[in-house]
Amino acid sequence: MNNPPAFPHTVELRGVDQRGILPHGGMTLRDYFAAKAMAIYMADQALIDMYVHLGKDVNQEVADAAYKMADAMLEAREK
Repeated sequence: MNNPPAFPHTVELRGVDQRGILPHGGMTLRDYFAAKAMAIYMADQALIDMYVHLGKDVNQEVADAAYKMADAMLEAREK
């Protein structure tokens, strides 16, 4: 799965008349997608209530769901 930087930085390469992309320029696209999904999940009170009712660790469940969604989004990008 391709997981590029979410906000890559361009830098001038020394001794070369080109511009390059830093390979680790901040958060990954997977992390960015997960953060967006997490915000939506945390705003869903019915979902939070369900996890509480089931005795689940809400934070862990939401984090797992957010990264699962992020992985699906990265897969969809490659189609």
